[in-house]
Amino acid sequence: MQRPDDVRTERALRKIKDILKRDFTDLIDLSDLEGKQPWDRDSAFLSRGLAALAVKGVTGWSGNDRNTKAATCVIDGRDDFGIDAIAVSENTSEIWLVQAKWSHKGRAGLDQAAALKFVRGWRLIQRHEYERFNSRVTEKMARRIREVLSMSPVKVHFVVALAGGEKIHQTVLDILEEECKESTGFGMYLDLQIVGTNRLWEQIRVEDTPKSRPIQVTMDQWLHQSEPVESYQGFVRADQVATWYSTAGPHLFHHNIRNFLGMTNVNADIANSITSDPGLFQYLHNGITVNCESLETVFTGPRKQTVPVKLILHNASVIDGTQSVMTLYRMLLDNPDALNNSLIRVNVIRTGKPEGSPELLARITHARNRQNPVRDRDFVSLDPTQSLISEEMFILGLQYTHRRGEPDPTPEQGCSVVEAAISLA
Repeated sequence: MQRPDDVRTERALRKIKDILKRDFTDLIDLSDLEGKQPWDRDSAFLSRGLAALAVKGVTGWSGNDRNTKAATCVIDGRDDFGIDAIAVSENTSEIWLVQAKWSHKGRAGLDQAAALKFVRGWRLIQRHEYERFNSRVTEKMARRIREVLSMSPVKVHFVVALAGGEKIHQTVLDILEEECKESTGFGMYLDLQIVGTNRLWEQIRVEDTPKSRPIQVTMDQWLHQSEPVESYQGFVRADQVATWYSTAGPHLFHHNIRNFLGMTNVNADIANSITSDPGLFQYLHNGITVNCESLETVFTGPRKQTVPVKLILHNASVIDGTQSVMTLYRMLLDNPDALNNSLIRVNVIRTGKPEGSPELLARITHARNRQNPVRDRDFVSLDPTQSLISEEMFILGLQYTHRRGEPDPTPEQGCSVVEAAISLA
């Protein structure tokens, strides 16, 4: 019987394999393997793709061309001296030397011979003997490595990327760590980074999770509280609230328990009250609660509660008030002038990164959602496992719906939480 850790590793490994094929097919050079069996070519691709994936993670490269940049760093092949990829920073004095090991079973490791070969490759680079490497170490790459190694201080990172765990035998570890100690000094610093399956999968999740654009909140008659968590309360113009969705998109409701439910009776009442009694709307509505990871404040005058404060919210999520925000958004599209004379009470809570305060965020979300009728299924969306499944299927180009109000995808597009539950049952 498989242990839970083994199951998770196998699951992550399958996803990593899919991502390597998605991101690096046609980018990884396999010209030296012509005539080889498909199995050998596939294994070589996965090993080289793993090296490129590790490069993206350790360098932090971004931009639309990051896959291409990472792929050009791969030098794996004959005369690579145990170094599968070399990445050189364009802006800092840093070099990353990567050795990658792929295993279809997720049990990749590093032996003494591989570690010694890697160290030998590093020493050739130290001596600028680039001509001894294969042609993938181009003149341009060699020139940039030479430039960086002439700087002080310079940082060189030994990176071991494994399709498996992050533990290697102590004897092998000693070889690499001793080389780091011996080479460090006189402005040069070396370190060792071991990147296993779990870290690679977390990297993929972070890279592929949709990012949110900051939203602005100009607040009147505001109150500020710094403990136990930072919060602002005040009144915001309805037409500004209506623009949040066009700015941040669906990510704005990432931590809410449901998406827009359409024109329910409650949502219709919101639209009617803002049209018939715009000046009274702030008293007829319970308000909106927004959580954010971080915020910036801009004061247009003295820091007094009688002077408006502009808040810039990063990674914001409406945890109570999705129906109101989307109703106002639709009204903005149909009749912008209808929102000009209305205010709405807004609570802003800065709880920090969601992974740092999941229990607090869940408690606040649960307590605040009492306007439209809440069903038991709605609270499924607070389960972090459901969010994880949604993220993983998104990365694979599929949809997974678990919030009430989301349209269920077709079988070709993905599935809903209800379909998944029935299937498991």
